[in-house]
Amino acid sequence: MKMITKRFLIGGVMCVFLIFWLSLKPTRKAYQTERYMLSYKEVIDSICHYFSLSPEVYFSVIYAERLHNINNLDKADYSRAYMGFNASVGFAQLKISTSEWIESHYSHLLPFNPSKNRSALIRRLAYPDTNIVYSAVYCQIIKDEFKEQFGYYPDVATIASYYGCGIDYGKGLNNEFYLNELGLTAYEYYTKTFKTNQ
Repeated sequence: MKMITKRFLIGGVMCVFLIFWLSLKPTRKAYQTERYMLSYKEVIDSICHYFSLSPEVYFSVIYAERLHNINNLDKADYSRAYMGFNASVGFAQLKISTSEWIESHYSHLLPFNPSKNRSALIRRLAYPDTNIVYSAVYCQIIKDEFKEQFGYYPDVATIASYYGCGIDYGKGLNNEFYLNELGLTAYEYYTKTFKTNQ
């Protein structure tokens, strides 16, 4: 009888430990995401200043995108992109098709010439600084298109929602009040991190 009680107790302790460990996993991913992004804070600030984009809004949008889009399979994203798949790659998890769309429709916003081909673009997006430029341009496009269509600038939740679902290749901004999980995460992060510090 004592042996059964001892096994039951050990099993119960292990279950509690496992539940506790699993509950920390989302927190650990959030911490790692933020820490990685903070290592590029100066680059983000500089690029956002260049594009007249709020670094806080940009940081919150990309934080949400990375938090929801990064997983263990991302190591294969560049290989998948070279094979022709529309993978999300790099610092800001940009889809290859979105980057191609930016180059073909908004190359005048880029501070450098468009890529010569898809492979060159994929190589370019592997550099965090360049990836940040493309994603900042994309955020600016979303912001400007929204203002043009609805008459006011969108909040961080709306920018993040459209960043996650895409507005490239005719998808457009078709809903003034569009919101998804990415937008909610960006809004929560923005209000918790930047609004409480003001």
